[in-house]
Formats: sequence, C-alpha cells, structure tokens
Amino acid sequence: MNNIYDNKLRKYQISIFGESYFLVSDESEKHLISAAELVDGYIKEIIKKYPDTELNKIGILVALQFASRSLKAKETIEHFQEYSDKLLSFIDMETAQLNIEKF
Repeated sequence: MNNIYDNKLRKYQISIFGESYFLVSDESEKHLISAAELVDGYIKEIIKKYPDTELNKIGILVALQFASRSLKAKETIEHFQEYSDKLLSFIDMETAQLNIEKF
C-alpha cells in the first residue's frame, strides 16, 4: 500500500459501469477502488433517475457532482481556516494580556 512518501507508479485495473480501465497511478489500490466505486455509484444513480440520458451526458453530470462536492469541501476548509485564524489571534491577544499583567 502506498503512503504519502511512496510515490512509485503502479498499474491497476478498475471497473466502472461494467467497463474495465487500466490505470497507472501513485495512489493506493484501495484509494483507486474507492474512487471507482464512487464514480460507478454516481453513474448508476443518474441512470436510475434519467434512464434515457446518453452516456456522455451522464459523464458530464457525474463530473459536475464531483466539482460541486469539491467546491463545497473547499469552502468548508476555508471557513474552518478563517475560524482557526481568528481563534489563534484571540489566543495570542489573551496570552499577551496575561504576560502584561504578570509585570
């Protein structure tokens, strides 16, 4: 299994919507299988809701779902970063105040 310090490329075979794909990646097999399962699940979900949709359009809809979730995750991270920065600033001010009061 790969870790963040092991970036050796490996060959993998994954299956998405009944099609096999051969990939070369430095990600772990577990990571790629999980990613493939997510894509496969999104495809099946869209086909279930819109069975007459062309496969290339389904691919676009899946890509949009991933992009949307990625943007939401980025916004959440930014929100927590802002909160963390404010909290650290508050801690710095309180620590400085305590140091002043000691003298």
